[in-house]
Amino acid sequence: MSRKNKAEKPRKATRAPMGVGTIAFLLGLLACGAVIAGINYHGLTYDEPIYAGFGARSAKWIVTLLISLFDGDFAKQVSAPVINQAWFASIDMQPPLVQVLSGLSQLGPGKVLSGMLSQRLPVALFFGLAIGTLFWFTDYAFNRPAAYFSALGLFLMPRFFAHAHFATLDVPVAALILLTAATFYAASEERSWNLSLFSGLFMGLALLTKLNAGFLIGILLIWAAIFHPPMVLRGLVAFFIISPAVFLAGWPWLWHDTLPHLKQYLFFHLQHYPVLVYYLGELHEYAPWHYPFVMIGVTTPVIFLALMLLGLGYAASGRCAYERKKVRSSIVAVRWLLLMCAVGYLIPSAMPFSPKYNGVRLFLPALPFLMGLAGGGFALVHGALARALERVRALAEMPHFSERLAFLMGLGLLLPAAVGLLNVFPHEQAYYNALVGGPAGAQKRGFETIYWGGVYNAALPALDTHEKQSPQILVTPQGVTSLLIAYQRGGGLRKDLRWTTPPPPKEQATGWPQEALVGVDTVIFQCAQSEFDALSRKLYEQGRPEPTSVYLDGVPLLLIFSGDEARRLFPAAEKTE
Repeated sequence: MSRKNKAEKPRKATRAPMGVGTIAFLLGLLACGAVIAGINYHGLTYDEPIYAGFGARSAKWIVTLLISLFDGDFAKQVSAPVINQAWFASIDMQPPLVQVLSGLSQLGPGKVLSGMLSQRLPVALFFGLAIGTLFWFTDYAFNRPAAYFSALGLFLMPRFFAHAHFATLDVPVAALILLTAATFYAASEERSWNLSLFSGLFMGLALLTKLNAGFLIGILLIWAAIFHPPMVLRGLVAFFIISPAVFLAGWPWLWHDTLPHLKQYLFFHLQHYPVLVYYLGELHEYAPWHYPFVMIGVTTPVIFLALMLLGLGYAASGRCAYERKKVRSSIVAVRWLLLMCAVGYLIPSAMPFSPKYNGVRLFLPALPFLMGLAGGGFALVHGALARALERVRALAEMPHFSERLAFLMGLGLLLPAAVGLLNVFPHEQAYYNALVGGPAGAQKRGFETIYWGGVYNAALPALDTHEKQSPQILVTPQGVTSLLIAYQRGGGLRKDLRWTTPPPPKEQATGWPQEALVGVDTVIFQCAQSEFDALSRKLYEQGRPEPTSVYLDGVPLLLIFSGDEARRLFPAAEKTE
């Protein structure tokens, strides 16, 4: 054989593998596209109309500010009164990043995008960012099959997937927290000041999204002190110089009266009013310490949960995959980072006076790290099974046997989760796993069935085709009418529907349901047990709902009753002049 042929043969037989960055990008693009495809099937949540109004004001201010650079009106636009009007939201004092991005999206792409996509598009992009970043992170921590499993598993996590459809803060902050941790780890590996500063930038953006991003600073500094001591100084610079600068620059409301405004923001969250949660058959202002751990346990697909526990033990043990012994200390460090971040975002929610409601929403940032650990569990099982099967000569001699085994394992383990996700779509917030008996078992065991109001979207056709002109519709509890009014303004409901609500809880004297039902044509409410009052509770337990009510596996998510049916249970309402 000639020298030329010898040189060409391997070139012909080999194929360059796709880079981790390319795969991460493609997976993120796939995830983003999947969310976009289902965005209009997911209804508005309680917070979205609030955020939309704030985002529209702030986005308009940004456009006006840019114009003012040329018309000489710049000083007015950066004055305290104008900034306060555009950037202060007293109802729900949250940082502005996601709201502003949604507002800008509606100003630009919103003119060509249909339905709720323009408002929610930025969150879909953040979901893609989370999937891609997790793939990169887990690829380094374990191996390529583990990375695929982790990224696709997070994609198929019902509760995480649900929140990717809402123009709210939880998926964006989870994505930015994950990106910050991954970048800080990359900086430690590369010994790079530039990457360290980028991690500070991403942390600043995370803080501009939600306050709980700040927990990550302590986690990363503790991790650095244990595994990469030189990174402590870089972390201090990144998180105490760069991040605050980004935070202040990105929130114009803090440009004037900085310290008083910052104090007002922190006190709003530290003194946040309690929100009731229905947990294990009881109502709580602050659920018990075990709430986050139990909720993770009953809302995660069982296969993922088992692999999370296996991966947690694998990461904590310091055991290293045989193919990466040469970088053992580095691999152990990144696995511990996944573990510390996962636990670090569960522990704060276990504190006695920490808010605990809306399922896993308030500790959603833990889920990507937990799925990273699940990837570790997958790698451990795959490695053990591959070594056992390679004792069979025919399998050992099969080309790419390990990769084929990983593909079949991944398919077998991910397919049940995909089926489970499809079964609950678009009501993923009501997902419960087989450990608790699904939605029906969760209802019997005292878990909250649904939350946050998105399910009202499924009732729009029934309301829009109401047989009466200008019907009076009672919605409970108070405040939910803002969602339905938002649908009316957006053209999703006819304009003649009239809304009425129960009196405030402190004014609900004996007999108030009878008075509230006078003249009512329809009663509607979502089946969030923490929101029940005397009227909705009795209707839920004893009433005969309309066929247009919404169910999942036989469990009511939203109930609709005729006014006559409601008055049947509260007959005094008929005694009117």
